[in-house]
Amino acid sequence: MQRRKEERKAREMQMNEVMGYSNVQNPYGDANLTEKFKWHKKREMEEKMGLSEEEARERDRQRRMETITELEKLKKRRIERELEQAQHEAEMVCAAGAASSMRAAGVRR
Repeated sequence: MQRRKEERKAREMQMNEVMGYSNVQNPYGDANLTEKFKWHKKREMEEKMGLSEEEARERDRQRRMETITELEKLKKRRIERELEQAQHEAEMVCAAGAASSMRAAGVRR
């Protein structure tokens, strides 16, 4: 019982860290956001396909890990893009300042 609570807490912290959401604060108003949702129809279909519960669980775990990795890549790329945009804006301000100071000094091209 204690182990499950610890696992649930770790899962909540991971989701909050990766996605920035928690059960309390999320745009969906879902108090059970970090709880594992069980797709009963999906499980039934997997049984018909001959997948054991362990194989299905491993496939789901792998898919979750891929999703988390993809989210981390997207988050990193967004931060890089914001930095590039800030640098570009700073360069434009610097170039505009240099052009106006040249005009003020009377220098023509």
